[in-house]
Amino acid sequence: ARCGHGACAIRDARNDEHLLIFGGGDFINVFNDTHIYSLRKYHWQRLRTFGDPPEPRINPGICPISGADSSTEAVLLFGGCTKGGLMTRRRVYADVRLLVMSSRHWKRIHPTGHTPPPRFGHSLTALPGSVSGNGRYLLIGGKDKDGLALADSWILTNHAGTWRWSELRCEPKLSPSAGHGVVCASGSKPGGICATLVLVGGEQGKDVHGDDDEDGGCYDLGRLRCVEVNEPDSEDDDDGDDAGCART
Repeated sequence: ARCGHGACAIRDARNDEHLLIFGGGDFINVFNDTHIYSLRKYHWQRLRTFGDPPEPRINPGICPISGADSSTEAVLLFGGCTKGGLMTRRRVYADVRLLVMSSRHWKRIHPTGHTPPPRFGHSLTALPGSVSGNGRYLLIGGKDKDGLALADSWILTNHAGTWRWSELRCEPKLSPSAGHGVVCASGSKPGGICATLVLVGGEQGKDVHGDDDEDGGCYDLGRLRCVEVNEPDSEDDDDGDDAGCART
């Protein structure tokens, strides 16, 4: 039993679908193991992985990376945290890891550009059209080491094996959010929009004084927040930023 794990849907070379989970914890321990659940056989399997695995953590962001044949070639991971307690301080991560499914090999990625601050409880979503070697992955929100919900959003780009971070310029600005769900509602449409994503639920976390809101700071499920991501102006943009638009 565990909670706070990362989870995503993956597809193998035979087109069978699976649920992959990484990490999480129970009341005592924090894990860095990887398991898959076959949606055809209804069976759990613990993956024996190799390479440079992430440290044990809870609440990381993970998402699948598709290959040319639509099977899942790799799983991308960013961030997460340890639990912390009375005697230990919570450690919050800002690393990028890649699990290559064919070899079950973890490797650490070192993107260029400005790195997002360490966080946990964020979302990480592949934008439409992303495939191995040519993809963009959207990071939204989460909480920092002090438990404050973040209102930023970032794009991690992979172009022919070169990874780069860039921060989205959102107008109007996003509201702070952690623990939300993200659904990719549509792909390209007129006006230079490459993706429209819907944020569902989540919490605002602590206020500026460090106190929790009386209502728990949760967003009403009936209030859907929409993020539209524009195509970048050019491949050689000096600051590497994409343009973004957030709407409530």
